[in-house]
Amino acid sequence: MDYQGNIFRPPSEANSILLQVTRGCSHNKCTFCELYKGTRFTLKDEATIESDIEFARTYCRRQNRLFLCDGDALIVPQKRLVTILKEVKRQLPWVKRIGTYANTKSIAKKTVEEMKELKSLGLSIAYMGLETGDDVTLTAINKGADSARMIEMGRKIREAGIKLSVTVLLGIAGRERSMIHAKETGRVLSAIDPEFVGALSLMLTPGTPLYQDHQKGKFPVLDAKELLTELGVMISATNLTNGLFHSNHASNYLTLEGRLPRDRDRILATVDRALAGVENVFLQVGGGVDEAVNKATLTINLVSLKERSFSQEEMKNWIRDNLKPAFDKACCEGLNLLVWHAFVCSPASMPRASPTRSSASGPRSPRCWRRPPP
Repeated sequence: MDYQGNIFRPPSEANSILLQVTRGCSHNKCTFCELYKGTRFTLKDEATIESDIEFARTYCRRQNRLFLCDGDALIVPQKRLVTILKEVKRQLPWVKRIGTYANTKSIAKKTVEEMKELKSLGLSIAYMGLETGDDVTLTAINKGADSARMIEMGRKIREAGIKLSVTVLLGIAGRERSMIHAKETGRVLSAIDPEFVGALSLMLTPGTPLYQDHQKGKFPVLDAKELLTELGVMISATNLTNGLFHSNHASNYLTLEGRLPRDRDRILATVDRALAGVENVFLQVGGGVDEAVNKATLTINLVSLKERSFSQEEMKNWIRDNLKPAFDKACCEGLNLLVWHAFVCSPASMPRASPTRSSASGPRSPRCWRRPPP
């Protein structure tokens, strides 16, 4: 696969075929984002894209999802994007879902009819960064649209039948406008009514304007309690038809997942327990994207750890009983993903002598190394 520059994708696209059709982001002006700084937005040439699809046809037979990179693939001209999707459909018929990032600029350039055409060719989910519903904050972070425009473009995507996943940023409004940000974001989410909402916590990155403001004392970073309070107010203000709200990103202090409004009371009770200093919070996940994850999830409350004094023996016992099992599980899952990405799309030039692993029947090759049938 021909990957140019840094490649980013949503967490839910971790096991997807990553097909880069553009470089950079068509907006690339947000004050908190450094992902594509220094990268001029360009469209990749058709020959390279076609070659990558051919590569995926041979080496990515076990992945049934595909994600169009980079920051805003939806802005690709309609005729060209239709050609790409038709080629994916022709050469990768086992792909069941195609996703892309989308912003208000790229959505505005497409008519509803054009997006319906893309939907008919397999484009079934778009990821849009709302960040906040507060117009003052949207202007401050140079998002390029106000809340009314966000609502209009979000509804447009949904009208075309494409599922919408909206990202919001905890802490992006600073301390003074925290509660306004939470309530206004809930208002805008309710108006858009997306299928998915993902809450992330702001992580300042050196080199961004917002980081520089923080260094100068102009922008305060919220602590864990303030972020959890903001999250609770946001959830209280959000009314979806049956959307999935989750905060399972690594940047967050508390992992939550549930459908609104059905699971609202349960989620808010979990937030309240975390704020009260409960160490081990168990949240019953219900109605998630995959029912296989419908199980109790251990959440480690960092707030209580910061405020409580442990003896060395107490800390050792706590880590043994609580942190280590979760850490071991994360390590195993991370290793699985590492192996998957290392081998599932291994270049044709790689030696075909595959590493082996032991089993009851003797050594055998990892599944992802098996060549597809002719």
